[in-house]
Amino acid sequence: MPRFLLMSALVALSSIAVAQQGKVIPAKGASLGDKSAVSMERYPGGSVVTDMGYSYKVNAASSLKREWFVVRDESSPATVEGPAGIDVTYKQGQQYSLGQFQYHAAYTIRAKEPISAFELRIHVFDVFGKLIKTLSATELADLPDTRGFDGTWRIFSENEASEAYASVTYIAQVRTASGRVYEIDRAAVFEQVRKVGRKITEADLEPKKEAPAPAK
Repeated sequence: MPRFLLMSALVALSSIAVAQQGKVIPAKGASLGDKSAVSMERYPGGSVVTDMGYSYKVNAASSLKREWFVVRDESSPATVEGPAGIDVTYKQGQQYSLGQFQYHAAYTIRAKEPISAFELRIHVFDVFGKLIKTLSATELADLPDTRGFDGTWRIFSENEASEAYASVTYIAQVRTASGRVYEIDRAAVFEQVRKVGRKITEADLEPKKEAPAPAK
């Protein structure tokens, strides 16, 4: 091969290598940003009734069961395995503190390759499909395969606790052990989430920061 052709080939290969640094390598059989790789499954959740103790229950007259939806991305380095969604619990207060409602989610993460961190998101809807809140939890943990996690988020009113019905759960971001960062295709997620919440906007996929509690 003539020298100038050999040099051109080496330059081209070098450019490709530099361009690929920091980018996500899609899983086998799926291309990056491939919407066909994103799907959603539906599972039955727990009762909408929340026991506060002392014979008082929120939604005591309802027989409804919550609906859990899990969005999975086959091109992601990690995904939610099996059913996952929110329940509403009530934590009794101590001697000098009030009790509080909480969202609780138990979920399992399956890593397709070793990962070092991930962000879980859960969109909570009422019985009419209106978005109540977008929850987020970031875990920094070495995960070589599969592991279970628990998440809790505070609920600030009994009204919110009584209205929570359906939830959509998925992995929004992943950092692999090798340092690559993967973000799920927002448009593909939105396409799935709006099947549950018709009035949701793409901007609602981002969690809102809670206002800090006032100083006493």
